[in-house]
Amino acid sequence: MYNASFLVLIPFIYTLSSTTKLPLIYLGIPLSATLSIAHAYLPPHPAPTYVSLIYCANINSVLLIGLIPVIPACLIAGILHSKFFKNLNAKPPIGLHEAKHFEKSELPGLCISIFTMLTPVLLMLAGAIVDLFCGIPPLKAELIKQGISLTDFYIKQFTANGYSVCTASFMAKLVLVIKFFSDVNIALMMAVLLGIYNLGIRQGKKISEIVKLLNKSVNAIAMIILIISAGGGFSQILRDRQVSTYIAEIAKYINFNPLILSFSVAAIMRLAIGSATVATMTAAPIMLPVAIQTGTSPELMVLATGSGSLMFSHFNDVGLWMFKEYYNVSVRQTFAIWTVMECLVAFVGLTMAILLDMFM
Repeated sequence: MYNASFLVLIPFIYTLSSTTKLPLIYLGIPLSATLSIAHAYLPPHPAPTYVSLIYCANINSVLLIGLIPVIPACLIAGILHSKFFKNLNAKPPIGLHEAKHFEKSELPGLCISIFTMLTPVLLMLAGAIVDLFCGIPPLKAELIKQGISLTDFYIKQFTANGYSVCTASFMAKLVLVIKFFSDVNIALMMAVLLGIYNLGIRQGKKISEIVKLLNKSVNAIAMIILIISAGGGFSQILRDRQVSTYIAEIAKYINFNPLILSFSVAAIMRLAIGSATVATMTAAPIMLPVAIQTGTSPELMVLATGSGSLMFSHFNDVGLWMFKEYYNVSVRQTFAIWTVMECLVAFVGLTMAILLDMFM
């Protein structure tokens, strides 16, 4: 969801930058910080939602507590941090974005434009809400091992909650449809199709003209996709080599403040694996016995673990490459902006978790 939101909102930042004459990075850093904050702190993002179930935390309480550090994190990692790079002359890659003057009659309506832009976000949010109320389904391999289909899994969930078999069957099929459209690739494809209709066909453009625009867009992002894929491939190699299992064995014998320890374990996972979501979901089961033994608030454990998963973003993090390529900055500048921003969000979350623990 994080990467998809990045893809959806980046064009909006380019447009806003060109119309307001403000530096691209000055607007881009608050955007990126906000996405990181939602990624680490707030359900229904998959990572906080999943670890809430692991720690047996109340989802509503996790959301409420997660909202507390949002404002200081936005101010520090977003607005204040962006001031240090206000004069950085970063321009979008050639062909990715072009400023163009439009006549008012050529423009689509505001509501339809915003709806088209938010389509993938809304679809993926619908999938997250389904997981929140129906539970996260097992992996395909686990379903095959149990000898059931995904439909059977949801039917069992609904019948266990008192619904009749007929009603449960209908609801299971409805959930599968929502889950299908909430898949990142399907959601983004739906946004493209909706954009072709609302911003192209509906505005009187010919199919041949739309095809040329699509070809131009693909050419502009081809190299970016290759670089992002390489970073994701490196991250997958580390996962396949079970680096997380090795780190988990070491963490078992460390005696420390559970909030700081969960933050540290998630941070090390992020350093080794690259994916913040995987780091969060891997660190939570490791820290669960510690949280139970010490009686630490499960909601604060969710916040601390999610915060730690943002630390140490480097070459194996897909988000780092997305930031670098979309904002067209150097690797050194990316570390100074993106990695520092991620660490600031992480430290704000940990600090607030420790402070709240003192008064709860």
